[in-house]
Amino acid sequence: RRHTRYWRDWSSDVCSSDLGYSVFLVPAFALFSSPKTIWIAVLAINALLWCGSFVLLGRFLRKSGTQYDGGITGPTLNFALLASCLYPGWFVLSGYAFPNSAFVFVYMIALSTLLPEGSIITRRAIGHCASVVYLCWIHPAGYAVLAISIAIILASGYRTRSIVKS
Repeated sequence: RRHTRYWRDWSSDVCSSDLGYSVFLVPAFALFSSPKTIWIAVLAINALLWCGSFVLLGRFLRKSGTQYDGGITGPTLNFALLASCLYPGWFVLSGYAFPNSAFVFVYMIALSTLLPEGSIITRRAIGHCASVVYLCWIHPAGYAVLAISIAIILASGYRTRSIVKS
């Protein structure tokens, strides 16, 4: 209840890098009252976000590639995932309440929804747009993702001569 009062009275601009990430942390504050327990919950939420990011990375790598090779599979996929997971930055950032874990997770959602399947304008495109807008809310670096997404969609539309296919 005290957190509700905090959110109501707290003013922030939309470009704040804290507000979007805080949405992921709401369960920690809603379920626990001890600062130590809240901190452990924040660490667990960060760990879950990183795990989800690696699951989405695996799905993305399996789906990426040309229509002829069927994407990345087998030992190459496992090595790519292992190399990504062993990057020391993930371990360091998991111990802090920075928005990076949420940014990477939502970025992986945006990336996986951008892969072409049939028409460009689908429910996946709506998911992509929503995740890119949320990236802009989490961190100002989301605007770079927004610019690249627009460029990819326009280039794909130009290449196929249509943004909407039937």
